[in-house]
Amino acid sequence: LLLKLLDETGYFSVVKPRGAFYAFPRIEVRGPWRSDKEFVRELLLQEKVLVVHGSGLGKIGAWHIRLIYLPPPEIIEEAITRISRFMRRSLRGKAAIKGF
Repeated sequence: LLLKLLDETGYFSVVKPRGAFYAFPRIEVRGPWRSDKEFVRELLLQEKVLVVHGSGLGKIGAWHIRLIYLPPPEIIEEAITRISRFMRRSLRGKAAIKGF
């Protein structure tokens, strides 16, 4: 469910995890954030959704976020709704650059 909903937003590229209970989507649009760490901070402040910044895992994780997909479906759906709202609000009036 989490991977499907993330993919449907159009803001992330998603690869199916192998053997873990984490998703590690790449943020595919450049917004006002200078880093994935800033993205995570603003998401938490504005929407109260906590994810982990991928750059904490090294350079290869830059512009990724880490989410766990163990919560019940209604929690996952609410989190993705909030993430989508955050993305729309952050990108409002700005030209989004995909695949940076």
